[in-house]
Amino acid sequence: MRIDDTTTTAYRRVHEILASVLDFVARSAADTAQWEAAYNRLVVELSRARIIVNYQLARDQISQDIATLLNDVLSAIENAIKNNRREDARGLAERGRVLIDALAVLVYRFGKKR
Repeated sequence: MRIDDTTTTAYRRVHEILASVLDFVARSAADTAQWEAAYNRLVVELSRARIIVNYQLARDQISQDIATLLNDVLSAIENAIKNNRREDARGLAERGRVLIDALAVLVYRFGKKR
C-alpha cells in the first residue's frame, strides 16, 4: 500500500469526516429505534464521506491505495445499511474506525508533509 503519496493535511480532513460518520453509524446501530430513525441520514453521511475521499484523490492528495481501501469500507457499510443488517454495519463501522486511526499513524509517519 502506498502511503507516501498522501499528504498529512488531506488525510486529516478525510479522517475527520470518516471518524464522524463511522461513529454515527456505530451509535445508530446500537439501538433499533435509533437505527430506523437515522436511515436516511446514514445514507447521506456515507455519500458525503465518499465524496471527500474521492475529492482528495482527484487532487492527488491521497494515494489511490488509501482511497480504494476507504471506499471499500464505505461500500461495505452502505451495503449492510441497505440490507438492514444493523449488527454488521456496527461491526464494520467499529473496525473501520480502528483502520482509519491506524492509517493516520502511518500517514503522519511516512506521508508527505504539507
